[in-house]
Amino acid sequence: MSHRALVACWIAAILAFAADAGAQTKNRFAVGANFNTTIATEAQNDGGSHVGFQWRLGHSESGWGWKFGFNWYTTEIGATIDGHPVALGELHVRPIMVGYGYTRTVRKLAVSTNLLAGFAVNGFSLGDGAAALYRASSGSQQLSTGALNTVVLFPEVSVWRDLNERVGFNISGGYMIARPDVSIETAGGITRHPVRADTMRFKVGIVYSIF
Repeated sequence: MSHRALVACWIAAILAFAADAGAQTKNRFAVGANFNTTIATEAQNDGGSHVGFQWRLGHSESGWGWKFGFNWYTTEIGATIDGHPVALGELHVRPIMVGYGYTRTVRKLAVSTNLLAGFAVNGFSLGDGAAALYRASSGSQQLSTGALNTVVLFPEVSVWRDLNERVGFNISGGYMIARPDVSIETAGGITRHPVRADTMRFKVGIVYSIF
């Protein structure tokens, strides 16, 4: 599916919020699941989609407030090795973020614009094709890889819809800024690749209040 088609799907889902519903009045802590789509902004990188855990604390009210989140994701990154463009490997970005934002409630909708920042603990696994090129160029089978941890920034817009007194529905979108370095160590030394792992992130989730 193209990036335009994905965005169109998210817009259609937001418009589906227009139907009236009851407020999620009994929510103090709600849990559920979400579906995430990650779109890499660099041509040589790839995004992906996965199912994840969703949660909600309390019920949204209009005004300014603190925000926090995780937004872990994985992206396939590319590089050029000895003049050959290759799929370098899989980068795992695991941020822990806090921030501040403003929420506006309109009937059963709560729309928030937030800016979060934090620190990401990253991991990296080298792709088979890239590993073969490194072994061939170094003349050694010995390889080790790593990824530097980095600061991340995440502006986002989040929309909550109360479906009834216990069920809430969420759609959110944001832009993750992450710029770690990955390293590949062979017998001949260490090669570092600066990575622009920025992604556009879209998520749809549903939660049920357990108390």
